[in-house]
Amino acid sequence: MPSALKIAEAGDLAVEGNRLVLVDQSEAICQRIRTRLRVIRSEWFLDTSAGLPYYEEILVKDPDMIAVMGSIRETIAETPGVDEVLDIDFDL
Repeated sequence: MPSALKIAEAGDLAVEGNRLVLVDQSEAICQRIRTRLRVIRSEWFLDTSAGLPYYEEILVKDPDMIAVMGSIRETIAETPGVDEVLDIDFDL
């Protein structure tokens, strides 16, 4: 898998000395995961099924944590470059 352009903390492309910065394969996969976890379902007009169901399942009163965990696990597992998801741990 080729390297990718680095995304800075603010979400912009990282630039150093008027040059775009590249990241290695493992960091590229991490960036892809972070990006996919930030997409809200129906937000992207080219694929309204893409993204996490934040408004339907996650940001609701008393969310079903099993469903939330399943959605997050599925999103990560479907990310190009990810072979398997061994464990997920998060606080809501």
